[in-house]
Amino acid sequence: MSDPSTDHVTIVLPVGEGAPVPSETVPADPLDLPTGLYRVAGMTLMADGVGRGDVVRCAVAGDHRLIATDVVARTDRTTLALTCAEATDRAAAEQQAEELASFLTQRFADRGLTAEVMTGMCAVHFPEELDEVLASAILEHAGDDARHDPGTQRLGPYGYVMVSAPELPVPLHLPGAEQLLDVEVEVVAPDWEGDDEVARGWDEGVRRVLRDEAATNAALRQLLDERCYLAAIAPILRQMLLHRLPAEEIGAPPFALHPPADDEDAARLRAEWQAARGPDGTVRWCVGERANATLRTMIASFGLDPDADPWTPVG
Repeated sequence: MSDPSTDHVTIVLPVGEGAPVPSETVPADPLDLPTGLYRVAGMTLMADGVGRGDVVRCAVAGDHRLIATDVVARTDRTTLALTCAEATDRAAAEQQAEELASFLTQRFADRGLTAEVMTGMCAVHFPEELDEVLASAILEHAGDDARHDPGTQRLGPYGYVMVSAPELPVPLHLPGAEQLLDVEVEVVAPDWEGDDEVARGWDEGVRRVLRDEAATNAALRQLLDERCYLAAIAPILRQMLLHRLPAEEIGAPPFALHPPADDEDAARLRAEWQAARGPDGTVRWCVGERANATLRTMIASFGLDPDADPWTPVG
């Protein structure tokens, strides 16, 4: 096995039965390209039996995505997903998850624990020796009456799911991988050439990447045709940033950037975008200050306003 690359790639993980999405996308480090081995570099939340640090074998799907098919080696750490089962709405769940993550990060500083908030849940990555004290700390945070109920998988108000653990078997085939691999993609020559006043200033390599991706990505084709360049290019810049900064500094995308399906979807997308604006009116694109400032600078370098409405055509 070769040494890990310093550059991340994006891989797709099958998720457990009953998950609200068909897959989970995470950054990974290439280990051995001829045999398709990658080490998961990002926090996982819904993947069934795959966590940060695990080594997976990937295959290439028809849409060129790298799909994890098997876990071949495990890290010595556990990934746990927690959510406040008593939260009344998404905002309350996010707040509870943020408070729990902050508490655990401070409590276990310098003890190898990482806590990250993703889609209203708190994902915790920790070494085996913290197993019992972690549960006690979560109950302490929840209050005097909080109890651990293994039967319902509750720690006080928090429901929990073990995403991955060192004792899980290897090799482990990931159910659902075949369905993710079995895709047929229509290749369409995009009309967009990038010859307008804004896009002409971009490097030709960037325009080529956009055209190549648009050939199999109908949503990106639409965004480019409508000159919604901020929505089109920000996800690609986010992936570029993963090559430079830790995934936990970047965090999950704060809002979706696909073309609205209808007026109701447009209202929902803009509400999420507005929620990412701070008191000063600027949009927070990343969790960490350094990552946020860097991504905003990258967006501006393309002649785009990082605080503009992503679904409004430029120019």
